[in-house]
Amino acid sequence: MPYTSQPAEPPFHDPLSEHRLAMLERKEPTRRLVRDVIAIRRLRKLSQAALADELGVSKRTWQEWEQGRRLPSGVGRALLERWASEQAEWSGDSGD
Repeated sequence: MPYTSQPAEPPFHDPLSEHRLAMLERKEPTRRLVRDVIAIRRLRKLSQAALADELGVSKRTWQEWEQGRRLPSGVGRALLERWASEQAEWSGDSGD
């Protein structure tokens, strides 16, 4: 039986995958901010409860953010940004 090549199938276009990728890319700056705050928390040897208290959020909220189950948005993100910048000032690092 002679070999006959089949025409190549066009690549599968999955708009849902593209949407998910766009969402991940949009959320990456927030994920990076949370990772930075986690690193500062560990450097300062703060417990999750102590950091939550400094931020003015519940311990459970901080745990959700730190463990990646939820991401801060709006006011929560602003709290993390302000806290992180205050830590840079406290340590004498201007962030440059």
